[in-house]
Amino acid sequence: MAYTRTQMVELALSYNGVKGGSARHKNIINTFNSVHPHGEHMTYTRAWCATFVTALLIKGGYSPKTMPMSCSCAQLIRDTKALEKKGLAKWVENDAWRGAEPGDLVIYYWYAPKTGDCKKYTSHVGMIYKVTSKGYEVIEGNKSNKVGKRSIPFDYRYVRGFCHLHYSGAKPIGKLAVDGVFGKVSIKRAQQYFKTSPDGYISGQNRKYRKYYKGIDSRCVKFGSGGSQLVTAIQHLVKVKQTGVLDPATIKALQHYLGIVEDGKWGRKTSEAMQKWLNSKLEVLI
Repeated sequence: MAYTRTQMVELALSYNGVKGGSARHKNIINTFNSVHPHGEHMTYTRAWCATFVTALLIKGGYSPKTMPMSCSCAQLIRDTKALEKKGLAKWVENDAWRGAEPGDLVIYYWYAPKTGDCKKYTSHVGMIYKVTSKGYEVIEGNKSNKVGKRSIPFDYRYVRGFCHLHYSGAKPIGKLAVDGVFGKVSIKRAQQYFKTSPDGYISGQNRKYRKYYKGIDSRCVKFGSGGSQLVTAIQHLVKVKQTGVLDPATIKALQHYLGIVEDGKWGRKTSEAMQKWLNSKLEVLI
């Protein structure tokens, strides 16, 4: 089983502090050479930032068919663009992008112009291990000839772009069936988009509102207290009070956002509109 994002980040962090020339550094190089992506061969003395992230992906159970792999930063970008056509990755040429996740790669160019985005050259690469309110925490190979950490703000001048990768099996994400029933698969897709726990349930709901949920699979609604993280995220999106409870006011605001009849009831039409909306967000979910 290939590594998840969390497992990949844990693996990357386990190498923090490893120095060039050490036994663990040589293991990184040997791991890369066990696959020879693009017929490339690394030595113990060459720059090894791209080799480090490639070795991590190899150790995580991936191959060049499902992940970008190279000792060259520029080739990592080309690989990501090729995988994007298969729905297995996404190249984001935007240094201000805030959608990267732990496990994604960030490509730098140290000679970037003071204004505007650099869209031509590369210098270095690292793997994001944490996203904060201010930017990204990155772990990198060959940072002063060792594995080290770097904090970068959003819209960092020296970022060329991001390799947004698809982990845990690296299978393309397909479109939802637009069937008018918001069931476990649709709920999980919504949870994935809003980055909440993807358990396929809308939890903590008020039983008095159940009559408004005709288009939601009743088996996927849990009644109780505390509300739902997914509903809270939707309420934030449609700009209503964030209670976590799917009440008629929230449904009506969502219907307004989706551009459909606003009756405050989540029926088949609302489910269909939401499924279509989530399908339009596939590029965000890759």
